Order: sequence, then C-alpha cells, then structure tokens
Amino acid sequence: MKKEIQFEQIENIVPEKMAEECYTKSESLSFGKRLIASIFFAGSLQGIYWFGYFLVADSKFLDKNNEYQFVTSVWWIVLLFCLYFSFNMLVLGGMYRKRKNILLAYKSNIWLVELAVVFYLFILIDLQLLIENRYLRLVNLIVVSVCFLYSIFKSIKKSKNITKKNQDLDRFTKFTTENQKLIKAILGVLFITSMIFNIFSNNTPNQNLEGKVLVSLIPALPILFGFFSIYAFPWLFTSVTRLFLLNKFSENFRRKFNVNKKLWYGSKSKEYKEEQTQE
Repeated sequence: MKKEIQFEQIENIVPEKMAEECYTKSESLSFGKRLIASIFFAGSLQGIYWFGYFLVADSKFLDKNNEYQFVTSVWWIVLLFCLYFSFNMLVLGGMYRKRKNILLAYKSNIWLVELAVVFYLFILIDLQLLIENRYLRLVNLIVVSVCFLYSIFKSIKKSKNITKKNQDLDRFTKFTTENQKLIKAILGVLFITSMIFNIFSNNTPNQNLEGKVLVSLIPALPILFGFFSIYAFPWLFTSVTRLFLLNKFSENFRRKFNVNKKLWYGSKSKEYKEEQTQE
C-alpha cells in the first residue's frame, strides 16, 4: 500500500518565486491573452501539420509508397486536438481564472505539455518527409524513438523520485546517469555521420560545398531533436509535478509563503469571499 505524500516531504520542492509566478500570471490571464495564445499555438500546430500533409501529397519529395502516408488521414485528429486545446484555454481557463489560480497554473501547463508532445512529433515527421533516403529515415526513426522513450522513462522516474532523498537507483537509471558523456558522444557521432553521409550523397548539380553542408543539416535534424527531447521532456514533466504538488497542498503552501487568499486563490474565489464574509 502506497503511503500518502505528506506536506513536510515536499515543502522545499516548490520555490516561492515559482508559486508567485503561478498566482500572479493566472490572475492576469485575461480572455484576450488566452485567445491570442490559443490562436498562436493551435495555428502553429495546424501549420506544421499541413506542411507535412502537402509534402506527403507531393511526389517530388517522396515516393507514393513512403511510410508517412497516414499523415493525410489524421487531419481531423489534429483539428480536434486544436479545438480541445482552445476550449481548455478559453472556457476552462475562464472558469479557473480568479477563482482557482493555482489550479489554472497547473492545468495550463498540462495543456502546454500535451501540445508540446504533439508539436514535437509532427515537426519530426515534417523533417523526415524532407529526407529522400529511406534507410536514413529508418535510422533517424530508431534514434528518435529511443531518445523519446528514454526521455519519457526518465521523466516518469524523476517525477516519482522528486519527493525522495538518497533513493536507490535502478540499473538503467544509474547507467544513464553515470554515462551522460557517453550518450552525448554517441548521439553526436550519429549526427555528424548523418551530415557527412548527406553531403556526399547530395547529387544536386552546381551546388558548392557550403550549400551541401546546409542542405545536409535537414536530414540530421531529427537526431538533434531526439537529443533535445532527452533534456526537454524531463524538465517539463518535473515542472508539472511541482505544480501538481503546489495545487495538491495549495493551502499549506499559501500559509508557508504568507500570501493572502485574494492573491493566492483569486479575487473571485470562494475562499476569499468566505474570508471577506467573516470579517
């Protein structure tokens, strides 16, 4: 049976500055700001998706039997996700703002993490669609998949262990923690090898070496993104975990940081209204 987390275990995990940013930004997150954010992020995702859609449909880039034909049939999923994100930002964001500021900070970060994962996947697909060599696409897919799965595993482990001190590490975590330089070196070699391969396999006529180097960067970018995910996703998940704990022990943190209920919960919150009534 799992032990319930106690506030004493996590009271030093959330810095006061982080909590302050949560309730101040949530309080000031007006409909206009949420609308701009919704249009920008949902529009960016749509742009990334439709770019890949037209690459798949254009035989000049890849043959008609390439492995990314499914992109043309998931437009409705992308559209639904954009509507889901916009609904959360505009409707739920409006419900939580000034009423549950800390909850809004936590939820909005959850929505952004979901968006980041989907955005990341479609950017990688777009980059893969710019690579003509089928075997290079396969190598990139394997490397990126391993990096992504590792980043998720690492994120889950960090989130679970955030309340623990001096915990025993499993073999895999211990190996990856102690061999960060080796992992970076392997990914670096793969990135450079991919670039060199693309430089010499580029048969574009009348193109100088500088042009070949620049063009060769595109097929190597998925590996760079895979490397980036190893650090980005654990950081995102750790931040969300801190916000989850901040929301779970909201009143405890409010008292610790000595913040009044109007700022912490919101100027329209039930807690603040009850306090006003008692006075």
